[in-house]
Amino acid sequence: MTRRQLAEIALTSAVLVFGTQAAIALTTKIAGDYCWPERFGGFLVGFAVLVQGYVYANRESFSRLSKHGLTREQRVMHQVYVVTVLGTFLWALGDFIPSVYGVATCQKP
Repeated sequence: MTRRQLAEIALTSAVLVFGTQAAIALTTKIAGDYCWPERFGGFLVGFAVLVQGYVYANRESFSRLSKHGLTREQRVMHQVYVVTVLGTFLWALGDFIPSVYGVATCQKP
C-alpha cells in the first residue's frame, strides 16, 4: 500500500469515527436522551453487514483495480471494518459513555 492509500483510509476512518460522534451529540440534542450511542452502534453493525452482503453478491463489479492499486472491494471493506469495530464498541459499551462532545448521553433517571 502506498502512503496515499494509507492517508485516504486514515482520513475516511477519522471522518467516520468523529462524524458518528457528532451525529450522536446532535441527535441527543434534537431528540432527547434515548441512549443514542447504542442505537447508532446497532445501526452501524447492521449497515456493515448489509454492505458486506452486497459486495460479496456483486463481486465482479467490485473486483476492478483502481488507479491506486486497490480493488473497489478492498477500499469498501476497509471502511466496513472500521464501521463494524466502531458500531460493536458503541452497541456493547455505549451506555458507559457519559458524554459525547460535551452532550450528556445515557443518563440514568
